Amino acid sequence: MPDKSNDAHIVQRFDRELEGVRSDVLAMGGIVEQQLNDALQAMSDCDAELAERTATNDYKVNRMEVQIDETCTRILALRQPTASDLRLVLTVAKIIADLERIGDEAERIALFVTRIARSNCNRRHYTELLHMGALVKDMLHNALDAFARMDPRQAVEVARMDEKVDAEYEAHMRQTMTY
Repeated sequence: MPDKSNDAHIVQRFDRELEGVRSDVLAMGGIVEQQLNDALQAMSDCDAELAERTATNDYKVNRMEVQIDETCTRILALRQPTASDLRLVLTVAKIIADLERIGDEAERIALFVTRIARSNCNRRHYTELLHMGALVKDMLHNALDAFARMDPRQAVEVARMDEKVDAEYEAHMRQTMTY
């Protein structure tokens, strides 16, 4: 006869692992949010020091992505999750890849700011970019909130926001190309 207390112990440990992964994703998301905020603030203020600090912090995000990805791989290999647990692990793998990419883009913005801060930094030229950056910041915050709450409605709203950002980006690129 199987030992039910041992099964319960294993399930509880698995639940703690999944909750730990969710918590790690949210921590990574918080770092990326701050990194994006700092990069945009550096652009707005033409602040080379803040931009340099932002760019050098990217290693934290990269390290977290590797650590969370390894945890997900271990869970898939050892726990063989099914249904909602499997969806969660696969979703986490996609989220951390996206967060890492956003962190890389924040780093690129910061590096750009360090270059323009040394020359003539005219904020007027970056108004559209800062506006799109604000939309992306809101979208990132809402996406992380939807994940934290496991709220599918809010996730759908984030997808709609993504379409708006894409449309604004395309409009900005068309406008830039006409100059």
